Amino acid sequence: MAKFEFLEIIGKTLTPERLRKGLSDYSRKAGFENPPFALFGALFIAGFVTMILAVLGLYFFLDISEAFEVSRTVFNLVITPLFFLFVSLVYLSVYFFIVISFIMVYFDFIIYKRIRSMEENLPGFLKSVSENLKGGTTFEQAFWNSIRPDYGELSKELQLVAKRIAVGENTGDALIYLGQLYDSDDLNRTFSILSESLLGGARISPIVDKISSELENTSELKKDISATNLNYVMFIVIVACFVSPFLFALSNQFLLVLEGFVSKMDSASIPQDVQQTGLFSIGAIEAVPVEPATFTLMSYVVIFLTAVFSSMIIAIIREGNIKAGLKYMPAFIVLSGFVFTVLNLFLTGIFSTLIG
Repeated sequence: MAKFEFLEIIGKTLTPERLRKGLSDYSRKAGFENPPFALFGALFIAGFVTMILAVLGLYFFLDISEAFEVSRTVFNLVITPLFFLFVSLVYLSVYFFIVISFIMVYFDFIIYKRIRSMEENLPGFLKSVSENLKGGTTFEQAFWNSIRPDYGELSKELQLVAKRIAVGENTGDALIYLGQLYDSDDLNRTFSILSESLLGGARISPIVDKISSELENTSELKKDISATNLNYVMFIVIVACFVSPFLFALSNQFLLVLEGFVSKMDSASIPQDVQQTGLFSIGAIEAVPVEPATFTLMSYVVIFLTAVFSSMIIAIIREGNIKAGLKYMPAFIVLSGFVFTVLNLFLTGIFSTLIG
């Protein structure tokens, strides 16, 4: 425990004061009571340790003195410290940019999952509230009695709202706070309507029933739209995970064959009239413009990007939110990379057998 407290102290110390409020709100939406300062502290330490190791590795294994035409003394006293200071700053900038990006993406995905969970359980909660209201209880009592653990993330938020109401906060204000806390139209509209209905003194039970029914109809409509667009989803999956890797693997084999052909070709053995036709300047070919190894690396990069953007497009089609693409990305990336690797090996065996 003491170790984690030490990391938490480091995380709090190195986190600017102006960012702590935003981190607290962000962590609150992600379901954490407090920002994970211990994690931040561990990441800070890891960043500085890896930076020191990288600088030491460059110092012992990279000789940069030949790049500067100065005396050894000037090099050791001036250029070496400046060079490694520059390397350290660049490394830390890239490291923290990547770490912060991953943390934000992770938190956004957690928040998105919590919002979806709350939206799915909201109609059931409203039905329970309506039943309690019809039993003759007040809205506050019906609200409290309807909170059940099986509502998951929604029950946690509703308990916090109930506590705010219990300590004297206006019911409508507490509901509006919950509706505006998350980027969800369903939550915002639902609790705004309930707050306005309470303020206007209207009968709540019919309104709650109507909201619950509309939410269920909207959910069913979204499912129907998702099922209708299944053909588009399948097309994107096939292109991203199978067609694209196959084409890159085939192109890679073409480069390998061309490289082997060029290496064996002797321009002296080619008739002079063929070399000068202009249609087939075979004798002018000295090397393949792109190395197969470079093309293979580029193929992996392009396949990776294709998988990432395809998962985002599918998320928009199926769920209407690009953040949902995070749950598709790992499968898309692994599958497309695996297909490319297998096809590349398979085609290499076939072409090597045919060409000899």
